[in-house]
Amino acid sequence: MKQQINHNKHCTVDRLEYFQEKRNGLISSFVYKCNVCDKDMVLETELTTSSKKSMLNYAAVWGTLATGSHYAHLEEFLTVLDVSALSKKVFFKHKRKLGSMWKDSVWEVVEQAGKEKHEIAKTNGDMDADGIPYITVFPDTDSSSAIEQNTIVEGFNNSIKMHNLRYKKFVADEHSSVYNKIKQNVSYGLEIKIDIRNAVNHVFKNCSSCREDMCDQAGETVDDRKRELTNFGAHHPIYCAMGQLLTKVDLLIDNEANNRAELYMSLLA
Repeated sequence: MKQQINHNKHCTVDRLEYFQEKRNGLISSFVYKCNVCDKDMVLETELTTSSKKSMLNYAAVWGTLATGSHYAHLEEFLTVLDVSALSKKVFFKHKRKLGSMWKDSVWEVVEQAGKEKHEIAKTNGDMDADGIPYITVFPDTDSSSAIEQNTIVEGFNNSIKMHNLRYKKFVADEHSSVYNKIKQNVSYGLEIKIDIRNAVNHVFKNCSSCREDMCDQAGETVDDRKRELTNFGAHHPIYCAMGQLLTKVDLLIDNEANNRAELYMSLLA
């Protein structure tokens, strides 16, 4: 009616007649033609302009993906409602655009979270010997897919480059597939094994391999008694016993657990 009134200001003897419907996904544009001047008038189900793009198609695709569904599910849902579905071409076009938007948004969140964790680690004094802060990671690994596992491993391997932060400790079930994948593929985290293996040298005053942040006599060998240990043959049973510890060294943590309730109770105790 409004279109007819507006057109009558220019063509007083006309009548607008329905001509066709043009569809773009879930948006319809109804084209009317004047039976006198043949001018087209368009009525849209969602008003769009050069500066205001339609959000209806984006919302449909977003809602579908957010619930873990895909095109076939959306098509079936709309068919039940007797609504013409988006074409596959339109669906995947909007999916690609949303993917780009999500990537930018997620990256901003990841960067900000990394900065916050970096500052918290520095404040707590959690610093490695090379001056890089480190944190303990508590991932949800119960039902991680192969793609999610690869993403976690990639996050570990790029933590220093991205955030100047080391994910040094990983608290999870030792039988977790993510845990085993991290052990096999993460390029750092062997420092504690080296430190424990060097403990025998340290005890017998050979501090040539000690780290400065762990030994106030690092580098010194003046009172070295390691040869006495070797001469008595005592080093064999010691290193044999230590081998049992070294096979499980990656399980050593600082009174932490992936059960938050247990962790809270340990703090109270």
